[in-house]
Amino acid sequence: MPGFFSRLKWTLSSKKPQNKEIKEEKPKLVSETSDSAKSLPQIHTASVYTYGRRFQAYKDCAYVLPNDDTEIDRLHLQHWIVKNAVGRNYSSPIEAELEKGIKVLDAGCGGGTWTLEMASAYPNSIFTGLDVSSTWPTEIRPHNCNFVVGNLVHELPFDENSFDFVYMRIVGMGIPNEQYATVLSHLYKVLKPGGWIELVEMDGEQVYRGQKTTLYWNAVQQYLKTRGFKDGIVRDIDLKLGDTGYVNIDGLRIRIPVGGWGGKLGEVFLEDIVSAYKSLRPVVQPILKFSDEEFQELLDNVPKENNEVKQEVNLFMNWAQKPAN
Repeated sequence: MPGFFSRLKWTLSSKKPQNKEIKEEKPKLVSETSDSAKSLPQIHTASVYTYGRRFQAYKDCAYVLPNDDTEIDRLHLQHWIVKNAVGRNYSSPIEAELEKGIKVLDAGCGGGTWTLEMASAYPNSIFTGLDVSSTWPTEIRPHNCNFVVGNLVHELPFDENSFDFVYMRIVGMGIPNEQYATVLSHLYKVLKPGGWIELVEMDGEQVYRGQKTTLYWNAVQQYLKTRGFKDGIVRDIDLKLGDTGYVNIDGLRIRIPVGGWGGKLGEVFLEDIVSAYKSLRPVVQPILKFSDEEFQELLDNVPKENNEVKQEVNLFMNWAQKPAN
C-alpha cells in the first residue's frame, strides 16, 4: 500500500505458539487517549492459536476471524477494496466539517487503516480508533490520531456527545444480530446532536455464487448461527438506524466483482475472500468433514469458479444523523 502505510512499524509478535494453546496476556489499555476517553477498566486479553493462526478468546467477544498479523494484512486489502469500490473513504455529507476540524470515531477500527488515512487527509480533525484488540501501529502515525481498546457491545469508554462523526465498517462477523441494536444505541450516545454516523457492511450471501462457493458459505452460515449471527442483517440497517432515533437516513448499494474478470478490483477482492476462507478453516473444515487435501482442493478451485460465474458481493452503505435537539 503506497504512501503513509508503507512506513508503518508494527510491534506484533511473530512467535506462533502450538495449536489450540490459550494464552493470557498482560492488560492492554489505551495506547494514547483522547480528551473524550474515560478511564478504562483493565482489559485482559486472551488468544487461542489453531492452524498457526491467532484468534480472539474473550468470553464476551463474538468476532470469528483471527486477530494476528496475517489478518491485519487482509484488512489493509479490504480497506483498499472498499475505498476503490466507493471512490472515497466515506459517503456522509461531512467534508466541509472534516476540513474545518471535528472529532471522529472509527468504531471497530481493526488495524487502524481507515483511521490513519483519514487523519493524514484531514489534519484539522481528531480521529480515535476503537477496537477490542490493539493491533494498530504504535510508533509512526499522524499527530491527530489515537487508539482505544474497547468492546462495542459494552458501554463505550467515552463521554456522551463526544464525536461529530462515527464510522463503522464491516463488523458483521463481530456483532451478533441481537446485539446490533445495542451497539447502535451506544454509538448514538457518544455522537453529538447533529452529528453523523456511517455504517458499511458486506452481504455474505454474495451474488452469482458457484457450487463450491455455496458449499463453503453454507458451512460458514452453519457455524455463524451457533454464534448468534443470521442472514440479512445488512439489508435492514436503515430500519435499525430509524429505530435507534437517527434521522436523515440515506444509503447506497454497490456490487463489487470477485475475480480477475472484474479487473484489478476483482483480483484484489478475490485475494481478500480467499484469505478469509483460509482464516475460517478451523471451524469450516470440521463442518464439511473434509481432509486437509480436500479442503485445499476446494480453496484452489474457488478462484476459477468465481471467474466462471462472474461472482459479485453487495456492499451496503448507510448514513444518518442524530437529531440536533
